[in-house]
Amino acid sequence: MNMIVRSAAAIAAVPAIAQASPHADAAAIPTAALAAMPTLDPIYAAIELHRAEQKAYADALIARDKLHEIVPKEIRRGPRVQLGRKDGQPYYLHSHEQIDRRLEWMPDFASTPEIRTRLHDEFDRDMRELWAKQDEHGMTAADDLVEQLCHSCDKLAWAIATTEPTSMAGVAAVLRYVNEFEGDGEEWPDTGEIGYESWHYQLRLTLAAALDKVG
Repeated sequence: MNMIVRSAAAIAAVPAIAQASPHADAAAIPTAALAAMPTLDPIYAAIELHRAEQKAYADALIARDKLHEIVPKEIRRGPRVQLGRKDGQPYYLHSHEQIDRRLEWMPDFASTPEIRTRLHDEFDRDMRELWAKQDEHGMTAADDLVEQLCHSCDKLAWAIATTEPTSMAGVAAVLRYVNEFEGDGEEWPDTGEIGYESWHYQLRLTLAAALDKVG
């Protein structure tokens, strides 16, 4: 799919721009990635890289959702193993833990080790077969891409919070972008944290340091 190729290329170019945050590893910015971005203030590069990666992430989510709409429900489901019937319908267990918990309530039935072993083996077989079918339909690649882009967006968000603007215009630009992002219904990383671990705390700390120098 074009989306997978396009977004995979975006992942390869993702840097963590500035100092390492409490949640993201630092990495150097590729020269090519900065060539088309403003160079007077590093915050502009941080903003544009995050904006582009968020777009790729949104596109990947849409592509994955569209794929899920056309893949048969039987393939989209999670692994399971049948344990008899209930109310006239097949009764399924959906994890190894669920198998063990259920059998604890059926001591006579579960007293035969072969029964427990068979259920676990059948669950593993169903899981392998299901994953193979999901791979064939591109579901695994689509899910992996979404997860990769989610992580890279998080790192680039922390890069914004830890990149000191070198101009008053840069300070204004990052504040506008933060509000724009939240105004679109999005959240910055660790929004629920309080204190030093909070993304907003780090952003305020960075901007205060910047204003001390450029103000």
